[in-house]
Formats: sequence, C-alpha cells, structure tokens
Amino acid sequence: MFNRKKSVARIVGNWGITFFGPLIGVQLILGPELWQTLLVSAISSSFATGLTMSHELVKYGNSTKTTS
Repeated sequence: MFNRKKSVARIVGNWGITFFGPLIGVQLILGPELWQTLLVSAISSSFATGLTMSHELVKYGNSTKTTS
C-alpha cells in the first residue's frame, strides 16, 4: 500500500541530507566561496532528490490497481 505522507517525508528528508551534507563538507575541506558551496549543494541535492522521487513514483505505480 502506498503511503503519501511517508513518501513526502522521505523526499524532504533526503533533500535535507543531500543538501546540508555537502554544504558542511565542502566548506570544511575546500573552503570555497559561499556561492560555490551553495551551488555544489544544490546540484547534488537535485540529483539525489530526483532519484528518490523516481523511486517513490515506481512504488506508487506498483501500488495502484488498474481497471480494464
């Protein structure tokens, strides 16, 4: 069964992890400008969030019943 609230929580949580992880990690290791750090974080979180959304859509597609 597909749970909408759980899927939204997974997508938002995954975005938070993939945005704030590089935001802190890149700043500590490389020390670039703030805009560069935000750019790296935004790019990495968009890829990971897209993958999570695709996975949730697959689960939704498998859970819905088709009528003929």
